[in-house]
Amino acid sequence: MSKTKKSVAKALPTEKKTSAGCCGGAAIDNSDACCVKDEQAKAQGKSGCGCRCS
Repeated sequence: MSKTKKSVAKALPTEKKTSAGCCGGAAIDNSDACCVKDEQAKAQGKSGCGCRCS
């Protein structure tokens, strides 16, 4: 029987940043928002919070 190594997928740096939410944590209700501040800004009619991921 041959031994195989387990493959572990690592998140890209951008995935790590956006998955945790960069400004106040991950967005709760708006799937188009990258973080809580982005979600709040979009709810106010703005284009986003201004962070790199929005």
